[in-house]
Amino acid sequence: MLPDNEKLPDHYYSCKKMLKKLGLGYQKIDVCPNDCMLFYKENEKITKCTVCGHDRFKPNKDGVISKKSTILFKILRYFPITDRLKRLYMSSRTNEHMSWHAKYPAKDGELNHPADGQAWKDFNKAHPRFASEPRNVRLGLSTNGFNPFGHSAVPYSCWPVIVTPYNLPPWMCMKQPYMFLSLMIPGPTSPGKNLDVYLRPLIDELKVLWKDGIQTWDVLTQTNFNLRAALMWTISDFPAYGMLTGWSTHGKVACPYCMEHTKSFTLQKGKKPCWFDCHRRFLPADHPFQKIRENFRKDVMHVEKNVFDNVFNTVMNVTGKTKDNDKARLDLKDICKRPALELRQSSNGKTVKPHARYTLSIKQVEDVCTWIKSLKLLDGYTSNIARCVTDKTPHGKLRRMKSHDCHVFLERLFPIAFQDQLYKPIWVALTELSHFLNDLCSKTLNEKDMSILEKNIIEFTCKLEKIFPPGFFDSMKHLTIHLPYEAHVGGPVQYRWMYPFEMLMGML
Repeated sequence: MLPDNEKLPDHYYSCKKMLKKLGLGYQKIDVCPNDCMLFYKENEKITKCTVCGHDRFKPNKDGVISKKSTILFKILRYFPITDRLKRLYMSSRTNEHMSWHAKYPAKDGELNHPADGQAWKDFNKAHPRFASEPRNVRLGLSTNGFNPFGHSAVPYSCWPVIVTPYNLPPWMCMKQPYMFLSLMIPGPTSPGKNLDVYLRPLIDELKVLWKDGIQTWDVLTQTNFNLRAALMWTISDFPAYGMLTGWSTHGKVACPYCMEHTKSFTLQKGKKPCWFDCHRRFLPADHPFQKIRENFRKDVMHVEKNVFDNVFNTVMNVTGKTKDNDKARLDLKDICKRPALELRQSSNGKTVKPHARYTLSIKQVEDVCTWIKSLKLLDGYTSNIARCVTDKTPHGKLRRMKSHDCHVFLERLFPIAFQDQLYKPIWVALTELSHFLNDLCSKTLNEKDMSILEKNIIEFTCKLEKIFPPGFFDSMKHLTIHLPYEAHVGGPVQYRWMYPFEMLMGML
């Protein structure tokens, strides 16, 4: 089936031998099955975990662990990144692009690359020696768990750690050829708080690249130079953020910005942390919302996906997923002054839950589902959202919605889907939230616009607090008010979100 003049190797061994010179190999590192430690460097020759005492090797058929035992309980695969970074300068196709960030600065006030963000600029001021060499590499690190065998298989959580360089221009940055797999953390369960144990080989390599650097050949100048690298930030969903940083993403201090200064509290009936009415304090003192208290509290945050799920499921009144449940109504009575929505007893002793204007009737739900089924979007824009509508329930449930589908629906389709269904003031408030996220996700941002968005999202959130019950406002809703600040510091969000990494994991 091959051409007559083909020059492919004769067998697999020859292929591996040829690729070995490119530095594409990996290192196997033995791991304690309880994720306590790596049998690495100073611990390379020991046979038992120094933390829990678990054996390094599996016993033979007779249950005996001998010196000849070679079957391991767990193996970490480590793919060094140094040679891959060096090849970016050894290739004429990528070399000229690696200094793009220094050659083509953005216009004043524009943000179209991480180099335009305040974090990059502050890093340059703090480390002028590193910044003086534009060929030095700025890196981002991402990790997330996925099941390599598919969702229908036995549960298995495998954690790849991916490193990507930010020196490249926007049309090359965050593309799959420049996302370097550095660690493949084995399952079957998540490493949890022991993720740092597995990161040690990569951290050791990053320390060398930061402190000493590595001699690299520059194909354009035909000279050697000392290449250094710095890790700018990590990219992850909120649970993985807690694993990477050690900050607890659960409870009342889940917000990494507000920290101990948070105004969150625990719902008495719902028993969950709530950020209801925690946002008026960010408004100016003379704002009208500072004087309105009836609709707020009497005495007294992979975000977008969570916001979509909560808004859609509540508006569509999806059983088991709506935030407008009985416990939410009980908390509403204790916290807010909205007597028309409080639970009450009927004459026959049954509990009656009054209909809220922010939820649709069964007929309206069916109309929205019919509209979604009729959608025909461009190939590659989303998956087939029409197939996500279930026919087995009258409550309008969407299944198998991917995070990118939720992103498109919330920013583009949500205002259209509910324009003729929701009470107008409620539709306007949700449409403002949709437009805010759409503006925030633009490819090019403006510093003045970010300042406006930073003020607007606080007011939009306060409007939503006048509509939805306290149980609606979890930590993810609260975090939306910090997103404009993150964009101002780090640049456009498409360089710091999980979508490219999730696509790469799908390929893996």
